[in-house]
Amino acid sequence: MAGFPDNITRDAQGNFWVGIFTSRLAFVDQMHNSPWLAGLMAKVPQALLNGASAPVKHGLIAKYSPQGELLESWHEPSGKIYGITTAVNHNGYLYIGTAPGGSEGVYRVPLS
Repeated sequence: MAGFPDNITRDAQGNFWVGIFTSRLAFVDQMHNSPWLAGLMAKVPQALLNGASAPVKHGLIAKYSPQGELLESWHEPSGKIYGITTAVNHNGYLYIGTAPGGSEGVYRVPLS
């Protein structure tokens, strides 16, 4: 995936909407290739990692078919909405929730 997914919701048509908290981070990808580094980083206090693990200020939501095919993606590159954890499609709007560390709040965006 293009980033770190959070919650998954399903719409009336059976499609899945996935909030992407942040795009991929090079240092995290590197940790996955080096188990000893991942183990070492797991021992570092969270307070020291807060700046390194902050989400990129780019909102991202992915929509998948019931078969798992990527149908479309929604991007918000200006930094207004980021750190997305939830995306719910309802009555022509996308309701977007964010987490602490992100833009914090709930947003309503027209899907048209």
